[in-house]
Amino acid sequence: MTTLLRTLGLALLAGVLAGQSLGCSALDEEETPGEGEFAAKGGGKGGGGGGKTPAGHRFSVVQHNVGGGAENGGTGDALAYTFAQIEEKKPDVVMLEEVCAAQLDAFKARFRGWEVRFTVQRAKHEGCGNGAKGNLIASPRGFADTLDAPLGEPDGDKVFSLTCGGVPMPNTARTVLACVTHLRINDADDSLRDKQVWRIVDAVRAQVAKGREVVIAGDFNLTPDRLPLDRLYRLKTNGSGGGGAFDEADQTDPKREEYAMKGIRCGSDACRSGVDTSDSRKIDYTFFSNNRAVAVGAQAMGRGGSSHNLYHAWADLKL
Repeated sequence: MTTLLRTLGLALLAGVLAGQSLGCSALDEEETPGEGEFAAKGGGKGGGGGGKTPAGHRFSVVQHNVGGGAENGGTGDALAYTFAQIEEKKPDVVMLEEVCAAQLDAFKARFRGWEVRFTVQRAKHEGCGNGAKGNLIASPRGFADTLDAPLGEPDGDKVFSLTCGGVPMPNTARTVLACVTHLRINDADDSLRDKQVWRIVDAVRAQVAKGREVVIAGDFNLTPDRLPLDRLYRLKTNGSGGGGAFDEADQTDPKREEYAMKGIRCGSDACRSGVDTSDSRKIDYTFFSNNRAVAVGAQAMGRGGSSHNLYHAWADLKL
């Protein structure tokens, strides 16, 4: 698949998007998030995490619904592509969904010394050899703290949750709260997923309010035009700002209007659009709270043994 890069620059630009900015301003830990500003300027290919950049501290994420069990037999060998990309990108945090227990073991064996958290979504899954299946979050620097929240609305034997860990950032005393999730798929009118997104936002609200950078990634089973995502996206579907407290990594690109769905209007610098991540839909996301992110970008990679593209996202953070 053609590599697509999205970047957001650092220059301040007043009056964009109907007077509501998309960017972020620097905060002290106890400050309340304000309405910062940025403009799309391009530049940067992501690279490894944790380093200093002209824009600030680069925070890198690898997110992938690996399709464990249902699509690849649930073996560690099926994650060869995912593992190779992790080793190449050197992210600060990895967030994987639909991981079988055997694949969890393979991850721990491959990335020794990393701290790994695993939350069960299904206690027994036939494709996983009747073992557990769930979500994984891991960091090479460990976690300073953790946060967990049930999202409710079970789907048969599937339960849904938000699983977070505080990732220490080099050369600063601050940490980034990174969270992985996977929302339900069976929801004809989005009402159940809307409740789940509300619970995600509620779980991290206090962290964002005190000035901590929060990153939420995973398979939302929602396309960018769907209303539950209004709770996260600062961008509204009409192209203006003023929505939620998060900017999605893949929200700007020179061809962003080509990716926009019917009913979406793009703003001058960004758009609730993005390259497809599963067949002909974008349903995988990485959201960065806009209180500290001054530039974001994303890259949809290959699929490996999954029906989802691996998603490499990053942000330059003012810490």
